[in-house]
Amino acid sequence: MKVRTGSLYVFEKSGWDKLFSQPYMPEDGTVVKVVQPYNCPKNNIIDQCYIALPDGTFLGMVSVYSLTPKPKKMNPQEITQVF
Repeated sequence: MKVRTGSLYVFEKSGWDKLFSQPYMPEDGTVVKVVQPYNCPKNNIIDQCYIALPDGTFLGMVSVYSLTPKPKKMNPQEITQVF
């Protein structure tokens, strides 16, 4: 799966993210935004990408397979949900 920088996705741990869980990982069901930090490898290289919360708080690198596209209709409270 390929992700697009700036798009919103729902995070659900899968694969390597389940096996090597990091302290910065959000809880399952959290809405996150794909970002591209300066001077870092591009998203989708080796099936990894960088995520942040919709408010801009940077979280880190995760597998692209842990992200699913955000549903078209979602309550504003769910978008700003912080674990």
